[in-house]
Amino acid sequence: MRSLRAQVLALVVASVLLALVLLAYFGTRTASVQFRAIVSSTKISMDSGAPLGFDSVLAAGGIDAVRALVERDSVHAKKDTLHAIVIDLQGGVLASADSNLRGRRGVRLPGGHFSVDLGDTIEMRRLVIGGGEPIRRLHGDTVAFVFRLPRSSSAEIEMPRDVETATRRFASGFGRALWLGIPLLLVAATLLALMVTGRLLDPIRRLTTAAQGIAAGEYGTRVGVTRVSELGELATAFDRMAESLERSESARRQVMRDLAHELRTPLTNLKAQIESMQDGLRSPDATALASLHEEATLLERLVGDVDVLARADAGRLDMALTSVPLRPLVLRTIDAFVHAGRISPERITADVPDALLVHADRQRLGQVLRNLIDNAIRHGGEQVTVNVRGVRAGERVRLTVSDTGEGIAAAHVAHVFDRLYRVDASRTRATGGSGLGLSIVKALVEAQHATVTLTSTPGAGTQVMVDLPASPA
Repeated sequence: MRSLRAQVLALVVASVLLALVLLAYFGTRTASVQFRAIVSSTKISMDSGAPLGFDSVLAAGGIDAVRALVERDSVHAKKDTLHAIVIDLQGGVLASADSNLRGRRGVRLPGGHFSVDLGDTIEMRRLVIGGGEPIRRLHGDTVAFVFRLPRSSSAEIEMPRDVETATRRFASGFGRALWLGIPLLLVAATLLALMVTGRLLDPIRRLTTAAQGIAAGEYGTRVGVTRVSELGELATAFDRMAESLERSESARRQVMRDLAHELRTPLTNLKAQIESMQDGLRSPDATALASLHEEATLLERLVGDVDVLARADAGRLDMALTSVPLRPLVLRTIDAFVHAGRISPERITADVPDALLVHADRQRLGQVLRNLIDNAIRHGGEQVTVNVRGVRAGERVRLTVSDTGEGIAAAHVAHVFDRLYRVDASRTRATGGSGLGLSIVKALVEAQHATVTLTSTPGAGTQVMVDLPASPA
């Protein structure tokens, strides 16, 4: 039985059935015991109280005088006078104020009690009494026992016709009612179990369907809202996961398209130039070789950028974190751009204190600086000015690269660190680069336990802030 629905249904029905069987068994037994105890509690045990003086009556007139005295009591006694019943040693009723008791036979019980069989002539069948007073002859022999009973005794001293039969009848009726009710309760329990399992398994079934859809590449599949709180949390988490997978898959496809585009351009240029040389349309002179070298360098750089990101994703970026003086590193990076003719010294400045130290990888931090300055120059235009500033704030050092370029629209700011994302949709090499520069910056910065943020105002420029751990002096 592997079906969860069948297992839950069987568990609920079995639990209800067991509970009903136990209820029927213990209920019947408990009810019988209680019934017997209640019936037993109706037995009368009369204290002898003040002596009735039957010994002298017996001595004067014999047992007939005692009988006459007892039977006359029902007519002549006062209202609060007790009835009396005389029983011989064998349990026979010698005399009684109640005519229904006269002549009955009974059994002597332990403890001075008598059980008198009343037959079928009256409503009740058996009388059990105790605490009687002995009637003795003058020489001390006990002839009989006399018992005093209340006048309104019929409801108090009489027992059911047959206690055992009544008990069995009660237990039988009680048990029959329980056992007849069990099938009805089982049907109700089964319907309840079906409703519960349906409510429970519906979101699970939807989760299964959604998981199968995700496995098949249908990343738009969602579970939706469920009415079971715990499963609702699971469904919500699943939908969030599906959304994340959908975004990741969309980003992956976009990266593959963009990467193919980036690789296609230099490869096409290389192929075209080599074919022109093979066809004799162009001689392999210094200019042609320089052009081929430029395209190969571009491919090498692109492959290197992709390799850096791949190793960052796998957590395999080698980092040698040491105490790095920030100002010399910034000045060397700026000097490289000035000597390469990328920017004039008047349009790039550094504002970094000499004693400012950061805990970072010297080579990787230099790569971050080069990418940020390259982006500022590439996107800022010919008249852009770039400033590199370093400030210590507590245990952190903020390295800021700002420019006075055209800025970035707010719609693009949230995506500038995405891989192969470029603000320039035309993707021209002159203005857009490969679209991996800021992605590499983010990967390298986070690998050094630092953070990077970007703010920009269209028409006023862009600022990129890198917060690095400060190194003690």
